[in-house]
Amino acid sequence: METYLIKAVMCSSVLIALYYLFLEKEKSFLFNRFYLIFALLFSYVIPLISLKLPAKETPKSGMVFQESVSDMMVIPAQTVESTMDWSLVLISIYACVVFLLLLKSIYSIYKILSLKGNLVRVHGQKTKGLVEEISPFSFMGTLYIGKNYISAENRIDERIFLHERVHITQKHSLDLILIEILKIISWFNPALYFYKKAIVTNHEFLADEHVVSNNFDVPSYQKLILKEISTHNNLQFSNQFNYNNTKKRFIMMTKSNSKFSQLKKVLVVPAMFALAFLFVQKTYASESNIAEVVKKPAISNLNEEILPVINSKINDDKIENNLNILKNDTIKKPNVEKKAVEVNKEVSYKMPSSPSKSALTEVDELPEFPGGFNAFRGLVASSFNGAVLKGDEKLLKTTLSFVIDVDGKVSDVTSEGENEIFNKEATRTAKAVNENQTWKPAMKDGKPVKYKFQMPLVMAFGS
Repeated sequence: METYLIKAVMCSSVLIALYYLFLEKEKSFLFNRFYLIFALLFSYVIPLISLKLPAKETPKSGMVFQESVSDMMVIPAQTVESTMDWSLVLISIYACVVFLLLLKSIYSIYKILSLKGNLVRVHGQKTKGLVEEISPFSFMGTLYIGKNYISAENRIDERIFLHERVHITQKHSLDLILIEILKIISWFNPALYFYKKAIVTNHEFLADEHVVSNNFDVPSYQKLILKEISTHNNLQFSNQFNYNNTKKRFIMMTKSNSKFSQLKKVLVVPAMFALAFLFVQKTYASESNIAEVVKKPAISNLNEEILPVINSKINDDKIENNLNILKNDTIKKPNVEKKAVEVNKEVSYKMPSSPSKSALTEVDELPEFPGGFNAFRGLVASSFNGAVLKGDEKLLKTTLSFVIDVDGKVSDVTSEGENEIFNKEATRTAKAVNENQTWKPAMKDGKPVKYKFQMPLVMAFGS
């Protein structure tokens, strides 16, 4: 989730920067409008798309999961130190801000809809003549105009009418609603505030262009705009006749496109493709070849053997050919044989049951992952993203730890090892696998107890 948000923020920031750099000063208002809307949608959709690429030429690697019984321990409830869950704090802050912004938006819409006045048709346009003295604005399909803008003959200045009707016919309110929705759900994205400013300004350019194209005198129209600045209304979601971006609007009324305007629009297309490739989720065929090798504890009543990865149809000879002995210092514990396997995910072996309870004196019953501990190992192996590593590390080791509470929920996920990238990916993987999962808690004297689960994890890179 964090990666998606970072990509969405970065992509939207790059695209709005391109707009201000190449398109803002060009008199291609309709193109600019669709660029801004498409850029917004593109930024939030492209990180969700997955692109599968050919396999990387990287050394093969074997991932070893080892059960170290002596490292597993029960944590008595009274001795567990309470720590603040910062992720919960951040989620709470995010939810509170979203809720407040949502309330603000709902109130803004209510404020517009509750304005008192009479609905009439002016040249076929739905118009609400307000009892208040308020500057003209439009929202969705309705033109709102204060009583001070209606003459004694019940007429409205045609320039104001044409200006606001463009906002309505081109459905500019939908653009504003879209940007406000995105601001609510991703208020932390600073690029959105630049998008809103650019979108609203471009709306005014479109409306001004329509008025001027109807042969109205430009200087007199500019004087009308200057007159309206003093009565500006701060109404969210509305397109207002007197929007306070006067200088830019006056310049655009008389400006022509530069000779490079068409070229700038064409250059936007390859830029979009480049960003699409940069921010799309990329998976490599080689990632599917990360092998999972599981090492059982040295327990006298169980034979030493390799545990399975995923179901397959492969003969024993091929399995035997894939065995690869790690160095003796992989796990510095007596009477434990170190083995690793270079296999495809499709390889499978017969799996013995979980370690016997007799080998564990701390609890009567071990905690159990939904579907069994083998399912947990399989999910960790399939979720682990080996692409974050360079591939030349040779041997990486970490110890994955987390607490299984009395209600079966997982917390305090950590990984301790020399390689921080490996540690971080192991921690991320464990959190992802345990998300929305409830373990069967460990049992002691017939009661559930907290249990600290530790699993050494080794990844070996070789030729």
